[in-house]
Amino acid sequence: MAGLLGIWVWGPDSLIVQRLTMRQQGQLEQTLWMYHWSSQQLSRLFTLETLNPGMAALLPFMPRTLAAIQAPFGIATLWTDSLSVHIRTLAGHRRSTRPLPLRQRIPLSAKDREAALARIRRLIPPGAPLKLPELPKRTYWPYVNALLMDAQGRIWVRIESGKQTPHRTIYWAEELGFVVLEGAVEFKTIHHGQAWGIQVDADGLTSVVRYRLPSR
Repeated sequence: MAGLLGIWVWGPDSLIVQRLTMRQQGQLEQTLWMYHWSSQQLSRLFTLETLNPGMAALLPFMPRTLAAIQAPFGIATLWTDSLSVHIRTLAGHRRSTRPLPLRQRIPLSAKDREAALARIRRLIPPGAPLKLPELPKRTYWPYVNALLMDAQGRIWVRIESGKQTPHRTIYWAEELGFVVLEGAVEFKTIHHGQAWGIQVDADGLTSVVRYRLPSR
């Protein structure tokens, strides 16, 4: 089993891809690879994390590693429960650490977990097996569920607060602070003061949107 989870441009002929592969004993491994387009060759960079099998990886609040890549700044990784972003080299060596401004976190409740599991159940075909994960002990509101790095090397994170605010999305960006957007918006790329993303409307339809971002 192998799946492509992410892809980033590193150079004119180079891409970095994030892959999910199945190891022995059913463990899932997330790794970063360098792909050279002209030669169609893959070379392994480093492992992000190894996960146990099950549906836990589909639950957004489960602790996991996020990645964002921007040449020439490096590879940003975030273990969501640590609230610290590490900037790494292509070899995986840590070059610097940037803390996130999130404090006073509230533990995830059983009610929140059941609501998330209900959403997962709706995605599973009828009759398909569903292995439910244990309630995580170290997951809190607010948590980070997206990590981006813009063309200036600034870190962006999308924040989930646990409050029922389906018409607002909150990002935090270095040097810019908190950016509040109307609607369910997920940024995909940020470049030179503008962001492009996917917006989910109340009727479930999706569209591409562009935002002009605040200056310093």
